[in-house]
Amino acid sequence: HTLEHIDEVGEFADDIVAVTNGQPSVQVMFETPDAERVLAEGAFWDIYHEHCSYFTIGSHARLLRRAGLNVSHSRLAYQGQYIIQYGSPGTGNPLPEEDDLDRILMLSDAFPDRVSEARENWINRVRDTYESGKRVAIWGGGSKGVSFLTTNKLGREIDHVIDINVHKQGKHMPGTGHVVSAPEVLQRCPPDLVIVMNPVYLSEVRSALAEMDLQPEVVAV
Repeated sequence: HTLEHIDEVGEFADDIVAVTNGQPSVQVMFETPDAERVLAEGAFWDIYHEHCSYFTIGSHARLLRRAGLNVSHSRLAYQGQYIIQYGSPGTGNPLPEEDDLDRILMLSDAFPDRVSEARENWINRVRDTYESGKRVAIWGGGSKGVSFLTTNKLGREIDHVIDINVHKQGKHMPGTGHVVSAPEVLQRCPPDLVIVMNPVYLSEVRSALAEMDLQPEVVAV
């Protein structure tokens, strides 16, 4: 999770190849967010200004191959959210999954409409819940939560932002100013709807709520 934060990404890849000293026995591994999933889902909550680049399996591999690394293996991890790609100095034939440009162009064309639809659905759901007198909590005070709140311009509609990271608790969310709280705060103000910012943690969040004897509706972005 470094490559997407580098502005001169081509030079960075060249530097990494130089460090390997051209030894085929040296293996390099990168893990970066998968842009194809972001495009396909209209996942606006995964778009951050700190990311200089977004990669698909194909564009990731083309970057490494141009720098002199042969990509030997690619896979998706973390429920399809991240690309993991392995390479070593040398040349080789592209893997079949690297041929994704036409598919990505189609997804890119449809992305604005997907984002508009996703935003409308979430805004309506949150505001309808709030206006009916119920409480909404966001579980996840990281970058996904920030992007979800600021892009949708959600303020008083959100009763709490929850995060288990003690270093975030008591701090404020950028842009909206929501205070980040520990899960235990929900025992005093039981939520009716909890929106989990990463589906990987959906079952974990449900278990944590059940341990507090709370049974809200729990959904993930």
